[in-house]
Amino acid sequence: MAEAELDEIPQEVSVTALAVEMGLITQQEAQLAEARHKALHRVGIRLTLGQTLVERKFLDPAQIKTLMAEFDKRTAHAGLRRNQYAGVSLSRFGHYDLLEVLSQKSHCRVIKAHDNIMGRLVILKILTSSTKDDPSWNERFRREMQVLGKLSHPNLVQAYAAEEIDGCPVLAMEYVEGPTLGERIDKEGIFPEKEAWLIGREVAKALAYAAKQGIIHRDIKPDNIVCSRNGRVKLIDLGFSKSIDDRTQLTVEGTTVGTPFYISPEQAMGTRDIDPRADIYSLGCTIYHMLTGQPPFWGDQVTDVMLKHCEAERPNPRKLVPTLCEGTAKLVLKMIAVNPEKRPPSADAVVDEINALIPTLPKLYSGVQEAPQPIARSKVKEVMRIPARPPESSQKKGFWNRVKRMLMPSRHV
Repeated sequence: MAEAELDEIPQEVSVTALAVEMGLITQQEAQLAEARHKALHRVGIRLTLGQTLVERKFLDPAQIKTLMAEFDKRTAHAGLRRNQYAGVSLSRFGHYDLLEVLSQKSHCRVIKAHDNIMGRLVILKILTSSTKDDPSWNERFRREMQVLGKLSHPNLVQAYAAEEIDGCPVLAMEYVEGPTLGERIDKEGIFPEKEAWLIGREVAKALAYAAKQGIIHRDIKPDNIVCSRNGRVKLIDLGFSKSIDDRTQLTVEGTTVGTPFYISPEQAMGTRDIDPRADIYSLGCTIYHMLTGQPPFWGDQVTDVMLKHCEAERPNPRKLVPTLCEGTAKLVLKMIAVNPEKRPPSADAVVDEINALIPTLPKLYSGVQEAPQPIARSKVKEVMRIPARPPESSQKKGFWNRVKRMLMPSRHV
């Protein structure tokens, strides 16, 4: 398939144009949002255009929901209608038949496809034409190819091939049918205690294996964990991963890598020399979310959440769900300790502690756990506002200088 044909699939940049078309924002606001979006990306803050519109307060949560519903509708139909007759594929791309666009962002597209040579379904990650010449994204894409190429574990998505098709770098990966853990949280809310730990154990096994290969994931969160239809738990998206001995300057010191609601304190502080215990912290936050229906730290601003990871008292999950076992609370709190030295020393140690804990837990689905209404993940995603000045609760000037470098846009935006 020619590159021009691939570009017919709608791009994320159309979000602002659609908002103008729907009368939700003005053309000037669209331009300001796009400029803000680019400025945030330059300093390492990877918000979508939709999140940027909320962050700039051009749209409220209800409006962004309406906008994204219309955007999803047009994405699913307008760009694909040409090839959807009689069940035929979206189009041919090299030796792949493209079947379904799963995700499309400013830097790449993720597409379900059929490999006509191997005769199997795959996931293609294709760097878009607009960013394929961007050195930083090319380096991140190259790193993901190299990382996946040397990893083979039942709890990690398998890489099949890395190639260039029609001038676009392409990574072909195992297709895992099933929802992400984030989608399950949206649908099911709070997980049974034992199930949360069984899922956490599988992720910990993947992290233990990756650590032995010298790899730190750096972005463990519900959206990067897939629960397959056959019961297998798979860790995906190694684009932010890092070799323990990596000394490259791909990530600028003082910028964050990770997702604010699950980020380790050392990542929030912009520390370069992190180790696998950062992934243990993020896994602890993910398990906390499964057990209680909300992340351990919550705030209306990104910096509020990041500061809480670094400074706040660790929240005991039993305060939200009193029926949780004491052993569960103890292990979660240990995993999300501020000081890495107080966390389990390795993912293997986490697996051992979970194995010791599981026999003490109630049987699956033996009863309904009482708990407060979980925070909707859609609301979590909307909370991406960046404050003009630090919260009064923080007195750490040095920390705030780092936060400003991480989060503040160019003064021209």
